[in-house]
Amino acid sequence: MNNKLIITILVGLFIFLFVMILYFVFFNKSSTIVPANNDATINIEPLGTQPIPKDEFIFVRNNSGVDDSIKVKNFYKTSKQIIATSVYLEDTKKYSIIYSQDDESFTLALYARDDIEAKNYRLEAETSLLNQLGIPEVDACNLIENTDIPPSYSEKLAGTDYGLSFCASGIDFPSVPASTNQPINIR
Repeated sequence: MNNKLIITILVGLFIFLFVMILYFVFFNKSSTIVPANNDATINIEPLGTQPIPKDEFIFVRNNSGVDDSIKVKNFYKTSKQIIATSVYLEDTKKYSIIYSQDDESFTLALYARDDIEAKNYRLEAETSLLNQLGIPEVDACNLIENTDIPPSYSEKLAGTDYGLSFCASGIDFPSVPASTNQPINIR
């Protein structure tokens, strides 16, 4: 009986390992890469993305439509993760800063439930954006950028591009009391 039990356990383990190997080979095809360090020799690129820049500085398109670019620090080297054509410069419980390779735009997604949180999170996100890109406010105002709040955090604040607070296009958040706006989805 002991030999039969041992054989049954070994066969079960073998089947489990076989199923796990099949899963990782056929179903676990993630296109996410995370830079392991700040070394400029990143050679792994997920399919469907542009090559990862290796220089200290890179150029991103401006919002004027003119063939003029803005020189910024190479944020690929310090990014939190890269998923397909989206580069996550920052991804916190309060906000995310995402660069889209497709249209060379930046998105500041604020995970705020009310206008007070939105103001605070936008200031934190703006400071992080300026530091990571190594640019002054005047250059940031020329980026292709949108600042928004997902409807899962605040339906009343969602659906508007608030822009950067220090730019002429930046707009204030409307008053939304925290008690009337409960989050639907918590990160």
